[in-house]
Amino acid sequence: MQTMSYQVLGATPDYWCHVDQLLEANWTTQQILHFAIPFNNKTRKHEGCQMYDYNYTTAVVMGYDEAMVTLTPNRLPLVPCQHRDYDLSVYKSTITTEWDLVCERRAMYSTTQAATQIGQLAGFFLLGYIMDMYGRRRTVLVCSFLYILTAFGMCFSINIWFFIILKVFVASTGAGVYLGSFVIQMETCISKDRSLFATMYVLPWSVGYMLIPGIAYWVRSWKWLQAALSLPCLVLIAHYWLLPESPRWLVLQGRYDEALKLLKQAANMNGNVPPSDGTILTAMHTIYKKEPSTKTHTGLVKILCDYVAILRLKKLRIRALIIFGCWFICALVYYGVSLNATNLSTDVYLYMFLGGLLEVPSYVLLWPAIAFFGRVKSLAGLFFMCGVSILIVACIIFFLPEGECNFHLQNQG
Repeated sequence: MQTMSYQVLGATPDYWCHVDQLLEANWTTQQILHFAIPFNNKTRKHEGCQMYDYNYTTAVVMGYDEAMVTLTPNRLPLVPCQHRDYDLSVYKSTITTEWDLVCERRAMYSTTQAATQIGQLAGFFLLGYIMDMYGRRRTVLVCSFLYILTAFGMCFSINIWFFIILKVFVASTGAGVYLGSFVIQMETCISKDRSLFATMYVLPWSVGYMLIPGIAYWVRSWKWLQAALSLPCLVLIAHYWLLPESPRWLVLQGRYDEALKLLKQAANMNGNVPPSDGTILTAMHTIYKKEPSTKTHTGLVKILCDYVAILRLKKLRIRALIIFGCWFICALVYYGVSLNATNLSTDVYLYMFLGGLLEVPSYVLLWPAIAFFGRVKSLAGLFFMCGVSILIVACIIFFLPEGECNFHLQNQG
């Protein structure tokens, strides 16, 4: 929810230049727009960053009707806005209206979402090493605590830079919770069920995605919305009691007694009779001996050595590069489509809800597809379907008239 909330937290309502003299004279918003703000025929909206360079005190004395008669827009120069007013009919406040992230400050708007990607990149890059060193469970617990702390801390951001820094930490610690929990799941379940558990693991993402527009519809102030979206994070506290350590990691650390205890608990919960302790311990010793030593290097050197090791073997290098490329394309397309609600649909709430809803059948159907066709064919087929769909949308945008284009996109969004 923290990752995809950007569309409502950072929503940009209509805006225009703030004209003190006209506001003090009680001119209506429509009068100010018609008189002081140039109209852009291409966008069919009033300009938000410029206004006419005019003696508005004189306009106040004349009154709106007489001033409109004397105004000759084509002959008046334009000047940048010093301050802006926003249309608050839909959103009571967003980070855009809070810190004026438009016009010359528009780059800061994009930076807030880039902070999420930077945080995730740093989290995935570093936390894998941390999990190997200190354990999956411990990493998840620490990341869960920091995730909750920084998510609520964003509500108290005093400026945009403080907000961006906290967003980086939210993304990086969220990546730690996601990655650590996923690794524990994959190292705990049996190999034949990994495809099922891997696809079902991401199903709650869709549920959270669908909940965002429902919460945002009722909570229109960004600080209260951030607080509301952070409340579900408190569920992560349950990790302390419910999340076990990975038995595989315990074995690789030589902590056989703890691993044995976990495996026996799992067998009892599943209604199975575990093998004798001696049999299990013998298997653990065998796994420990087969696992190559990873203690030659530490710190950043170890991280770099691990990546070099992947690239050293030709077959592993090719597979790794293919997977990296697939993830790059998936992230580019997924976030490009998901975070462009305002460009592809006029109803942001409906667009976000449908975006989450349509992910549910894709996750549910993915497992039988993998079981029947295999991973490679399923991946290739899904990439092909995605590419065709994007081409259809592109054709609608570029080849249909603007009015018809908006109609079709609203129906699809």
